Order: sequence, then C-alpha cells, then structure tokens
Amino acid sequence: MIDLVWITRISDEEDRWLEENLAGLDKRYNVSVVGHTKLDPKKHNFRYYEYWDNGKDDGGLICHKKNIGAENAQEKYCLMLHSDVTPKPDFYDLAVSREYDNNTAVAPYASVRTAYLDEMGQIKEQHVRSFTWCDIRNVFRHKDFQSPQDNWTYISGAGIFAQTELFKKYKWNETLSHGQEEDLEYSLRLTENGVKLVADEYLMLDSRRSQ
Repeated sequence: MIDLVWITRISDEEDRWLEENLAGLDKRYNVSVVGHTKLDPKKHNFRYYEYWDNGKDDGGLICHKKNIGAENAQEKYCLMLHSDVTPKPDFYDLAVSREYDNNTAVAPYASVRTAYLDEMGQIKEQHVRSFTWCDIRNVFRHKDFQSPQDNWTYISGAGIFAQTELFKKYKWNETLSHGQEEDLEYSLRLTENGVKLVADEYLMLDSRRSQ
C-alpha cells in the first residue's frame, strides 16, 4: 500500500546507506530507487530507474528523479526520501492508519541537532528539531512541529509523504536544481492549489545527513 522512493546520486557512501536501509526495511514497502546505485535490484528487491548526467547529478536532476519516482509509483501512498533517510519500523502501519486524503501532503518527523542564534546573532547552543517541517522566515528554516501551516510553510523534499495521486498530479519543477528552493516552490504551489500541508510527529524518520 506504500511506495517508498529513494532518490540517489553517484556515491559509494550513499550506496552503503541504501544497503543498510534496505536490510532493515519492512518488506511490505514497494521500493524504487531513482538515480544511480551499484546495488543489485534483484538481490535487494527494488525497482531501479537509472537516471543521471555526469556533471549535473549532484543536484541538477533531483526534481527529474522525484518525478520519475512518482510516475512509476503503483501503490495508494508514496513516501519520497533522500538516500540517507529511512522510515522508523512502525512507520508503515501508522501511515496507513492515518488515511490521509489525496489533497494532503505530510511532513514526517525526522530529528536532527542544530544551533540557533541568540539576540546578538551568535550561535548559542544546539537543540533537537525536525528538518522536514520548514518556515522560509527562519534562518535555519525549521518550523515548530506543533505550528500549523501558514503562507511561509514548506516541506523538505528529503522526506515527504502523500497519496501517490497527489505526486502524479503536482510534479516537481524540473527547471530548478537542488539548493534553488525547489522544495519551497513545490510546497507553495501545492498550497496555492488548495493542498493542505501537515506535520505528523508520529510518522518518524531516521536521517544520517539531511538537515
């Protein structure tokens, strides 16, 4: 009932992460890998959509890859992740039980440690936050996970969950590359079309690098 789409780059490190993620994954996910990997799809039981361009693959093709993943998704729901991110063991059952409709995009909770600035603009200390629920006005972009959607809210593309139908209807903007606010543009476009953005603290992800 859930397609899990991992977006990958040409990287031995990312292959190691992907192999570890696959080894511990709930077998009910219908897994796709889009981008580039040296892992054997048959051995690790995933569908592979190779897509890369030497010189652009580090970021320039991320929106293309997400659209390929969405186009080939087959299940009712789709979890779109960067290769260093993986769902917690109870994610599958909790996500299905939520019964989110086809007009809702969800930010799962993925905790990372980050610094914040004090009133003098100095880095004060670290605290735990989720990198998926974001606010364009915040210097670190994180948004209080208990705060509802507003006009400045967006969901990080490193971890986003929705009905597959939504991803097929609203495609990522392929004129934008990684670091060009492609996730912000996508979320704002969803909002403009009446899609509800929500944060779900019970749908949890693990991350090695995304923040």
